[in-house]
Amino acid sequence: MFLVNRLLASDSLPSPANIQTDPLIDRPVRAIIYLGILLLVLVGVSVIGFLSRRFEYAIAFALLLSLGLIGLFFLFQNTGFL
Repeated sequence: MFLVNRLLASDSLPSPANIQTDPLIDRPVRAIIYLGILLLVLVGVSVIGFLSRRFEYAIAFALLLSLGLIGLFFLFQNTGFL
């Protein structure tokens, strides 16, 4: 047991300068993707709004509910709750 503890204590963690970022995530393009998704949703809601008012209210309610749940999940993801 003591041997295992000494072995674990001897391992050093890499310094923050040596930790590489993920090269597969293109961070500047992420903002453009979010803008495109937002525009796509707005166009979809406006087209449905021209077709039917009641259906537009249902879509708006679902959109607001989804955004609220996404916000809660994002909040819980950063706190480590879920």
